[in-house]
Amino acid sequence: MKITEEIFQALRKAVFEAGSQASFADEAKVSKQNIHRYLKRKVNCIDDDKWEKLEPLLKPHMPRKEINLEDLKPDERILLEKYRELNNLQKKQLLEKAMEDGIINRIPHFKSAAGE
Repeated sequence: MKITEEIFQALRKAVFEAGSQASFADEAKVSKQNIHRYLKRKVNCIDDDKWEKLEPLLKPHMPRKEINLEDLKPDERILLEKYRELNNLQKKQLLEKAMEDGIINRIPHFKSAAGE
């Protein structure tokens, strides 16, 4: 994974929240040396195996992607409106079911547009 500015900033925030590079590295199960290299921009990519460990910890610190509602098809807009009417538990269950069924290609857009 290429270390974009968004990923770099998310990493900085996650390390700050963890208290130290060592604490974050322990939590992520990635070496302190790798975290140090990423933060010092000594490398421009994160190996896939390390990215799998880091992504869940960085995701809360990354900006949400906005969606333009005009880009949605009419049936997608209806689905989004219905999704917004669900309570949090119903939303979670729906997203889990969609992930199980492999219907996930547009869901990140819906979550973003729904203000999740």
